[in-house]
Amino acid sequence: MLLLSRALAGIFCGSSPVISSSVGELADEAIQARAYPILGMLWPVGTVFGTYLGGLLFGRTGRWAGAFQTFLQNRPHFFPSLATATIAAASLIILTCYFEETLPGRTKKAAADNHPSLNMGLVYGATADTNSTEEKLETLDQPSQPVENPKQSPEAFRRMMVSNFLLCFVQGSFEVVFPLWAYTPVELGGLGRQPSDIGRVSGLTGVFIVLFTLFTFPILRDRFGKLGIYRAAMWVWPTLFIVMPLLSYTVGSVLPSSNHVVAATWTGLAGIACFRGLAEMAFTANSLIVRSVAGKQGSLAQTFSNAQVARSVARAVAPTFASSLFSVSVKQQLLRGNLVWVILLAIGLGGAAFEPMARSPQPAIVDRANSNLQPIYFIQAKEKASAPKSGGKAAKKKKWSKGKVKDKAQHAVAIDKNLFDRVQKEVPTFRFISVSILIERLKINGSLARKVIQHLKKEGTIKCVVHHSAQRIYTRTTGAGGAD
Repeated sequence: MLLLSRALAGIFCGSSPVISSSVGELADEAIQARAYPILGMLWPVGTVFGTYLGGLLFGRTGRWAGAFQTFLQNRPHFFPSLATATIAAASLIILTCYFEETLPGRTKKAAADNHPSLNMGLVYGATADTNSTEEKLETLDQPSQPVENPKQSPEAFRRMMVSNFLLCFVQGSFEVVFPLWAYTPVELGGLGRQPSDIGRVSGLTGVFIVLFTLFTFPILRDRFGKLGIYRAAMWVWPTLFIVMPLLSYTVGSVLPSSNHVVAATWTGLAGIACFRGLAEMAFTANSLIVRSVAGKQGSLAQTFSNAQVARSVARAVAPTFASSLFSVSVKQQLLRGNLVWVILLAIGLGGAAFEPMARSPQPAIVDRANSNLQPIYFIQAKEKASAPKSGGKAAKKKKWSKGKVKDKAQHAVAIDKNLFDRVQKEVPTFRFISVSILIERLKINGSLARKVIQHLKKEGTIKCVVHHSAQRIYTRTTGAGGAD
């Protein structure tokens, strides 16, 4: 039954990629930076609440008599299991009644939202004339894609799978080794703590995870980006594997008979809980990385499912590997019981050094003379001749003079090296950034301006401040130098 219950729990893990892909389909990147931390926070909250509820309902037989009392005494897990089944059934009913389809193309609303707008081409790139001359856009522009990468490369997919595996393997190993290490006597390289003390540390860890994920992650993400947070959080795991044996050595050898042993022990455990909260931010950053690797919205569910497969494989292997390694290392006193820390430290360093995303190549320099890109043409309407004024005498034939006509806009349709350098240097210093601003200042067309904004937003040098169906307004990120 235990194996069957674990197998069913693995089957129901398919809801995790569904929720992650739904968030990616409903929100843009700016909102996802706020939404994914909330999803990351709900896991530790549910773990703490579920553990407390299960312990509270375990073995409750006081108010039942007769056959029910005998039944409950023989089955102390009945009420915790009943509560779990009730919560799962309630979730199923709520999702069935209120959860709507978010995949583009499956709903009329999504199809309408993704329809290319023709009015944008009539605004951007057109120039007004002082002599009532109208200029209209001849060619239609393709709709801008909601994600940066139109196609998922095999290299990006492999890196995404390996990073998910390494992250969950390191985290799963720590989850198994920590209670074993904390319960092991000090003489064997542990701390000799009671299960109640270990439970308090786990609760404190959940509090730190919630605080860091919900409040600290959005601030750090705006400053360092998702990749910066992921790299920093991954380096915390090998730090924990160094701190734990050092704390055991301090308690067992440096302060064996001191009055400050208890204070030093709890200070170390509180520090480990705090560092664990920082390390867990890697999961939220990893969700944003998986979202960016997915490419088109239609492949979100498949990409998150593949990431969940890599995580599940790691969580299936890591507990057995880590617990067996800890047991052999302590019993055989391999490297004085520190072999487990050496191996886990090596794995943690490998995960921290691994890059989860392939480096994006620099944009290619386009030769305008040999380019196949079709420019945007403008048709200048003919001026209508006004009728001659009627007078007492026969109206004389009016001589038409050549009026002043504004030159046609010669906007760039491709990026060369000089224009790319200007984009990288000047645009991140603007306080107000929009498609029309880039058209006016850089003398480029609307399609190219949208590509420039997508490129700078991907690099993290600008951020969206106004999200509207007609136009999005951006500004420079915090810390960008220069003035507008």
